[in-house]
Amino acid sequence: MQDYMSGNATTVPIVNCVTTTFVKPKFQAFLSALASSQDLRTFVEVVKDTKWYEVINLELRALEENGTWKTTNLAPGRTTIGCK
Repeated sequence: MQDYMSGNATTVPIVNCVTTTFVKPKFQAFLSALASSQDLRTFVEVVKDTKWYEVINLELRALEENGTWKTTNLAPGRTTIGCK
């Protein structure tokens, strides 16, 4: 996570401003991993890092458990979309 600039232009680590008090224990590990790691720039870098790989899988499982999405086959004649 990136630091942010406070009103007096002092760099403050985001971990000093975020609490996990109201977050379920299984997601606290996810937030902790985000806060304590360096930013990786590419997907290739991320999947080589075992901590990030675990975090990605935890997030995907949480999205599936919450019913946020479901995996389906691409409809015939349709193409996938990309992202930045």
